[in-house]
Amino acid sequence: MAQYYTLGASLPTLKIDDHKGNEYDAVTFVKELLQQSSKSDTKQINLLLLPADNAVLLAALKGDPIPVIDGPMAVGVEKIQALVKLLKEKELDAVDPFDGQEVVRRKDYPAYMISFAREFLTDKATERPPEFFYEDILQAMYYEHVQKEGNTFLRTWTALDRNITLVLAAITVKRFDLDARKLIIGESELVKQLRTGNWGDVSYLEEGEVVKAITQISEEKNLSLRERKIDDFKWDFLDSLTFADTFSINAMMAYYLKLTIIDRWSKLDKTQGEKTFRAIVEELNKEGKDDLEAFKEMTKSKKSRFRQ
Repeated sequence: MAQYYTLGASLPTLKIDDHKGNEYDAVTFVKELLQQSSKSDTKQINLLLLPADNAVLLAALKGDPIPVIDGPMAVGVEKIQALVKLLKEKELDAVDPFDGQEVVRRKDYPAYMISFAREFLTDKATERPPEFFYEDILQAMYYEHVQKEGNTFLRTWTALDRNITLVLAAITVKRFDLDARKLIIGESELVKQLRTGNWGDVSYLEEGEVVKAITQISEEKNLSLRERKIDDFKWDFLDSLTFADTFSINAMMAYYLKLTIIDRWSKLDKTQGEKTFRAIVEELNKEGKDDLEAFKEMTKSKKSRFRQ
């Protein structure tokens, strides 16, 4: 594993409040990092960047406007659009849709992206509703991909990020009396426990501390402060993963993740503030309720082939 002594030594120390004056952003940093990274480290960096590609893939499949991606991507908008175009033009049951293709190459895409896109298009063609929200399905497939291809740092980080998402989903399910079996995806012991709704005592689980911390944070009434506390929790977790580790690829990826946190709060601090932040959340809640109603209607029909 390469050591990034020159880059690491030149990096300013970050604090989560640096959004009030920090001029060193995530895009600039990852460009510098990729210029110096080895082939194996580049693979890990790209795994970390894939969530942005996932958002573009989902929009392209749905026919929605492509989201504006401020940060770096692993695959890129053009390649993702080319993939969707190819798969839409090919027979859905084609053994190898890439056969004879020179521009759109299988090796340019993570396997889970291709599988997800083909299943999505098959569902649309056969008018078969998904068993879960497509966003959740794609996130779960990405998580499985990282668990197979990522190093220890990435596997640990994505597991934390996913567990936070699962706990927040479980809290929402309990609060609005929703169907946990449809909204919490996975087969882990944590998922099984969260689906029961009786997860007050999960100290015996490896994820017990995460569940306890996020549950406590969720009780915060101030939406902006609640989001900040979640990011504080993630920040401290990154520190624990890279303690006394300053120059490895893991330290560089942790630094990038911290910059994304700072960048997000910088945008909120400059353009939204608490009032607009609350309006955004309320709009997301409205969209979520609309999606849930549509989802309930879909689940009355036969199920998707997507695995849990």
